[in-house]
Amino acid sequence: MGFRVNLNLKRVYSQTLHMVSQAKAADTRHILMQALNELSKVDPQRMQHILMVEKSLKAVKHRNVEFFISAIPPERIESEKMQFGITDTEYKKRYESGLTKIFQLYANLPAEAKTELEFTVLAHDLGFPVGIDWEHHVNGAKIVRRLIKDSKYREPISALVEHHGQFSNLASSAFARDIYRLSSRLHHSLFILDFCDGIGRTSKEGNHVNPIGLTALDYYLRFSQPSELRMLERPEESFELRCKYGFASAGFNRSLPAEAKTVFFETASKLVPKTTPETLIHFYGNTFRCYFLDVLLFPGLKEPEKMGVFLAEIFALANQFPMQRKDVLLWPDLDLGKILERNFDGFVKAFRAYYEENGINGLIKNSLLPGRMNFFVSRLV
Repeated sequence: MGFRVNLNLKRVYSQTLHMVSQAKAADTRHILMQALNELSKVDPQRMQHILMVEKSLKAVKHRNVEFFISAIPPERIESEKMQFGITDTEYKKRYESGLTKIFQLYANLPAEAKTELEFTVLAHDLGFPVGIDWEHHVNGAKIVRRLIKDSKYREPISALVEHHGQFSNLASSAFARDIYRLSSRLHHSLFILDFCDGIGRTSKEGNHVNPIGLTALDYYLRFSQPSELRMLERPEESFELRCKYGFASAGFNRSLPAEAKTVFFETASKLVPKTTPETLIHFYGNTFRCYFLDVLLFPGLKEPEKMGVFLAEIFALANQFPMQRKDVLLWPDLDLGKILERNFDGFVKAFRAYYEENGINGLIKNSLLPGRMNFFVSRLV
């Protein structure tokens, strides 16, 4: 992996690397802006996303409520007003109340942490042109360590880049224990980064993750304090969170139907002898990770019964494979991120058709890497 990162780093960020060789430690912002300029040439949409995240952070800094309200799609507002039985005025009041708590978290950050956060926003997606999308946080951290000369900022920014998305993905692919690996002094910075990152998900064509409405805002507020995050150390809490958000990142906001959960428990107990509800809850609430399971369940399978069976089959396969680790990761054999961007509807239709004809065994196999199952996207595209 290291060689590939270095090779692509020179291809994408050649001018930035040259600048780094001649720059002073204090030139961190200038270096990151040059890197963004080069990123824009290979991935202009990603560049636009980063600029939107930067605007979101500035809106947090200046307590600009209207900026965040205007970012919510009107159809999302109408849907949530009906869901909660509230008026337009009540919706905005409730949203503003939640934002105020986030604004205060930012205001309480030390000046140095605010500077770190501003730099991290610029750097957080520099890893996208390197490797595959799903590893961009890891590759981005490596890139940051190459580009930032100032030792005061190098490690905190690279750590935030490597951990970014973990608050957003607590309902799908992250656990509280991942965040604990980050220095506790950076937890609130990571929280604000992930919130702004979610707000910035507005310009990618085919992006199935919606900008943050009231439901997703409530999700973030649930983890704004360490005591609240610790609740997710309990598998049953994590499992219910994942069911509530459809095994997806916070913006997706689709609850797994009750029928799907019932079928899941019933089918899994038939597929794997001596399986208990506690075993299943521990697997999906404390072991299993997947960055794209929501795409397979909701747009792909749709029917609650099929969702439940699919979840049970993944559990059964994981029990057949010699996993060797406490984490089980479902990983695509191709860069699924780019496939979803190009043809989201075509992909989910191909998945459904293949699954109905061939079943799960043709799509998911054990990997040579401990703890990993391979999802064969290549059979669908």
